[in-house]
Amino acid sequence: MRNNTEMLLPILSQTMGSVRDRGLRYVRTIDVIRSIKGQFLSDRNTPVAKSWNAALGRALAANAALLNIVPVETVKVSDDSGRPTMCKVWKLL
Repeated sequence: MRNNTEMLLPILSQTMGSVRDRGLRYVRTIDVIRSIKGQFLSDRNTPVAKSWNAALGRALAANAALLNIVPVETVKVSDDSGRPTMCKVWKLL
């Protein structure tokens, strides 16, 4: 059975393709989540092992070479309810 990072690769490839088509050079993890789920809500009380948001971040990191992206920095952001959280910024190569 494939792990979550492998299962998310086709979705992430399509999402990164859309980002590139828009001419963007950088994307935040929360923007990828919004693109896939339609919203971004932090899941602070969810253990990292069960967090969908964290799984997507791990999938981005695990597939960075295949997606042709590199992490640039971690930034403070707010989720769609205004709650503060953190996310990575990725540079598209």
